Amino acid sequence: MSIKIAIIDSGVNPLHPHVQGVEKGLGFYENDKKKIIQTNDFIDTIGHGTAIAGIIRKKAPFAKLYAIKIFYEKLATQVSVLIAALNWAIENDMHIINLSLGTRQTEYKKDLIKICAKAYKKNIFIVSSAKDPSDIVFPSIFKTVTGVYWNKECNENDFTYHPNSPIEFGAH
Repeated sequence: MSIKIAIIDSGVNPLHPHVQGVEKGLGFYENDKKKIIQTNDFIDTIGHGTAIAGIIRKKAPFAKLYAIKIFYEKLATQVSVLIAALNWAIENDMHIINLSLGTRQTEYKKDLIKICAKAYKKNIFIVSSAKDPSDIVFPSIFKTVTGVYWNKECNENDFTYHPNSPIEFGAH
């Protein structure tokens, strides 16, 4: 069985040599009427999602990568778009969902807790980024999510564990 990993980000360039293809790609955005639109556009024009996909491919070369584009011209989107992408990943039985994103806006906390709990109940592992081990950012600090940050002191294959911090792991 191959691990299915959803990369919810700026899309992915499947032709990049570090990525070596994706299993499937799609995008979500909110139109002028506040309706969520699903599209086949998953090509990364920012570069962030492709970089994340390359890192994941290096560590999990046989994983099936699913590119879910929610960032278009900048690394920002509406929470409704993120929730639509998370719902897609949950409904399509991903094993892992990678979120290199977060928010500090408390008005979205309840909705994000609910969708992350839905994934957790289906045994879907969500990993979400933060800036450091004490960063209070949603959804990284939720009990149903594993929070991670870039620890500049870690070597490429090392990680640090912070059992008493809201963000549990730091890695290269």
